[in-house]
Amino acid sequence: MKKIACFATCFFLFAVGLRAANVPSLELKGHSKDVYCATFSPDGKIIVTGSEDKTARIWNAESGKVLQILPGHTDTVETALFLPNGKQVLTTCWEEETDRKEIVRIWDAESEKVLHKLEGRYLVSSRDGKRIIVQTWDANDRLTYRILNLDSGKIQTIKPAGEILIGAIPVFLPDETKAVSPDGKKMVTVTQDENGNSIVQVWDTETGRALRRLGAVQRRLPFRNAGREDAGSVHGAIFSPDGKKIVTQSWDDTIQIWDADKGTALLKLEGFSADYSADGTSIVTASAAEEDVVRIWDANSGKKTAEIVGTLDLKFSPDGKKMVTESMEENVIRMWDVPSGKELYKLADSPKGFSPDGKKVVTSDTNTTRILEADSGKELQKVKGNYLAFSPDSGKIATATGKTVRIWMPKSE
Repeated sequence: MKKIACFATCFFLFAVGLRAANVPSLELKGHSKDVYCATFSPDGKIIVTGSEDKTARIWNAESGKVLQILPGHTDTVETALFLPNGKQVLTTCWEEETDRKEIVRIWDAESEKVLHKLEGRYLVSSRDGKRIIVQTWDANDRLTYRILNLDSGKIQTIKPAGEILIGAIPVFLPDETKAVSPDGKKMVTVTQDENGNSIVQVWDTETGRALRRLGAVQRRLPFRNAGREDAGSVHGAIFSPDGKKIVTQSWDDTIQIWDADKGTALLKLEGFSADYSADGTSIVTASAAEEDVVRIWDANSGKKTAEIVGTLDLKFSPDGKKMVTESMEENVIRMWDVPSGKELYKLADSPKGFSPDGKKVVTSDTNTTRILEADSGKELQKVKGNYLAFSPDSGKIATATGKTVRIWMPKSE
């Protein structure tokens, strides 16, 4: 009896030792070339991976069993993700057969069946999982958006007036998928006419109908940065997290906030590019006239709450309360408290992102992923491989080393 108890105790200590030694809970082996991407299903029980071997694979994230292999790609699968309904998988690949144009496929997650196939650059899927939006160009090289309704299979086409506005945007670039409202029912486009004046339009993605223009055509203005001759017109636009406002960004260091339904101007801020915090309470702007300067504003009042100098790139936590900034010139990475604008701590490496619950932040290189406590910056865990994804409940993390994907159970403390 004592021997049995001793064996049980030793086994328990061995298991604890394995966890302490950072042994993964699963290793997924099957791809013949390096894994490029991975995403968990909404319930975290399944994971889809994309590889340079021209396939995507769907795995049971609890047993490691391969459930489906999705073939037919002619190059690396660069995107592989579950749609919000958890029943369909989206993959993207630059196809040789289409002169290196991006192809988006929608798959039935329970079979190898391709449900839909679109040519164009994947932008976003609506939160309800009913619409997929891709960007492409027609035969006359005119900017075109194609919106696939997954329920009906119908494709709506939007062709904004003018041409696509192309320009290098310094400091940081907001996620362009935010040009689509959170519910996927509206999108905002920015184009330019033959004279270089910008046109900002809001569209109904279900009908393809233009709903309104924001303001008059934005005319060319003298650029405030010395030595530049660019227009003072709008170069980008995004929706707020609740979809009720639109933020336009102009070459003349002006940020304008609009009512998305009425098209009326609400606030004007200083900055060249802008992004909302995830909770929508703050707006962060970067200045073109003052390089490496980021300002934080109250999204409702327009009051400036903080100013941060020496910033090139930034990432928000899911709750919008924390922000990571990176300066190339100083080679310093900092974590900030967004409401107060106070620095919390410095990080040794550039972060790849936050866990969905916002409690952890991840840094990674090709060989090692470090999991840090977001509040303090304390290292909780160091695991093998390049970071790929967290599960939606933050209970699993996937990394890759070459052809092998590993799933880990992140430590809490």
